Amino acid sequence: MQLLDAVTRLYSGGLPDANAAGEPVNMKSLSELQTPDERTLRFTPYGLGIDRALTPEAAAEYQQAIMAAHKLAPVVSDGTRRSFDMLRDLYVRGIFHYETFTAVHDRALLVIEQALRDRFVAFHNGSVTFVDRDDARHVVTVDQYEQVVEAIRRNRYQRLSIGTGRRPLPFDGHLHDLREWARHVALLRGQWNRSIEQALCRLRNTAAHPNGFYLLTPVEAGRTIADVAEFINQLWGHPTPGGRLYPAPVERVVAVLSWAGEQFAVTPAQVFLHQKWDAGPGWRHAVIRCVPDDPDLMFFDSRYESTRFPSEVVHGPANMSQTRAWLRKHSPAEDTCDVLDRTFFVRVTGDSVYRPISEETARVLPPADHAGHWYKIVADIPGDALSHVRHLQATTVRIRTGRPCTRCPATTLCHGTYARIIGTITSTRSAPAVVRAPLALPQTLPVLS
Repeated sequence: MQLLDAVTRLYSGGLPDANAAGEPVNMKSLSELQTPDERTLRFTPYGLGIDRALTPEAAAEYQQAIMAAHKLAPVVSDGTRRSFDMLRDLYVRGIFHYETFTAVHDRALLVIEQALRDRFVAFHNGSVTFVDRDDARHVVTVDQYEQVVEAIRRNRYQRLSIGTGRRPLPFDGHLHDLREWARHVALLRGQWNRSIEQALCRLRNTAAHPNGFYLLTPVEAGRTIADVAEFINQLWGHPTPGGRLYPAPVERVVAVLSWAGEQFAVTPAQVFLHQKWDAGPGWRHAVIRCVPDDPDLMFFDSRYESTRFPSEVVHGPANMSQTRAWLRKHSPAEDTCDVLDRTFFVRVTGDSVYRPISEETARVLPPADHAGHWYKIVADIPGDALSHVRHLQATTVRIRTGRPCTRCPATTLCHGTYARIIGTITSTRSAPAVVRAPLALPQTLPVLS
């Protein structure tokens, strides 16, 4: 009877007694629920509108366009896909209720763990091998992740087998160990992304165990949706074209780097062939492959890795007529390159640290440049590899090979002499021609003290 009375009072405009001591429920009519939230209308494609707002129709189109840009690959598991699609639909509902964006942000962080669980089950294809304290192996048949958790709880397994010849991984079934597992089996990539993944998991824990009320904007919710979409697609082996975290291989174009003294220019190859600009005798030109929007092309150096994205010399240096004749004869093709987890080689002699070089360059170095202590580093950009080695030289901390650095986005694969790191097999290629933009940085830097 009490419940019936409460429902009767609610539908007749009254309130249940349970709310008498708290905030009253703000009852709204259907038309009020369908009224766009003024705060959401202020977020426009050109930024926050302080003195203007979108129309409801334009806001609906704009917010839906944002969500339409974030899609999951077809191979993603059905459970993860449905949870993600629900988030995209809920995000658009923020047009009518601004607080929805905060709920979408929090829920998106929780989907990260669901995606890792689904990927774990799919990756093992129904059979998971655990290793107990006595190094005995136990195969557990699973088709849902709850069975994995139950096997760990019931049998107190402590380690997970990740392949023959590899050390078993500590695994308790929780989010942290799931993320570490995904890293160890190379489902996730990128040195900078290690810290971003850790931050996303910490934010997930904050969302699951909030300390108080907070309110986020559509921009923050949209960025979280985008990051989670990239994370999920990468788990299933699909990098995101133009992605912020896990980008697909980027396109490299053929261009001509021209320089004379302190002047330089980078021109697309086809433009260089047809332009009427007549460079003087002091100008030199080199055909290169590069990413057109690389912010560090002004520091290009054919020997040392100094650009943000991988770049290489195709021909040159030569004068203008020779360069044009070579381009017409060979017509070099564009290609693509990966921009994450690149391998660099760094040489240290005495108190100097040389700038990173690629493996191809390292193999054609003359014997006179083999001396010193060499490091083989995995990093996303050359500057990270250089900073990592300078830090190693400045500290007495034992170098942990094969493990990510806890202080910077790089991993030391090995270190030692040139013969040990590069090997004795030399390349059949000739040494690269010296092509250096006027703003190229010095070849060596002092060891940090």
